[in-house]
Amino acid sequence: MSLDSFLLLFISGTAMIMDLTFSGIDNEWILFSFFSGILWQVWMRGPSGGILAVSGAASALSVLFLLFVFSMLGAGDIKLFCSLGTILGPSGILKCIAGSFFTGAVISLFILVTRQITYIRFRYAFQYLNECIRTRRVIPYRKHGMEHPENIHFTIPIFLYLLLFVS
Repeated sequence: MSLDSFLLLFISGTAMIMDLTFSGIDNEWILFSFFSGILWQVWMRGPSGGILAVSGAASALSVLFLLFVFSMLGAGDIKLFCSLGTILGPSGILKCIAGSFFTGAVISLFILVTRQITYIRFRYAFQYLNECIRTRRVIPYRKHGMEHPENIHFTIPIFLYLLLFVS
């Protein structure tokens, strides 16, 4: 395993453990991860590595910002993607985001089917979209107090995708 692969798994694995334990990722860990990625890129590629690192983080932020606005993805997950983007660069982080979302979809579908709540969740999603269109305003997707929570710890699909990706 290469050092950059180890760094990706270490950062995402630690973030996943924090998320599962404390329902969030510590901002100090995010900052450490972010600057570690920048230093890694500068060490490997010189000054152009710094540009690659920052553009990887910016790519993640620009792609995921709208999901944060709609409360569909947490700020910690977006900050984690930005940190990973410093190591992966723009094209690598876009692949990581797509792969993590696919992994998350598979996990979510498994949960929906095994809990037999597929119809309930799809109905809720369509009602949400209808409400946003009808009122012409953005409302948070998350609904606290639901019998079946709609969110998963997204650090799990991120880590699982990277585990498969770096193998």
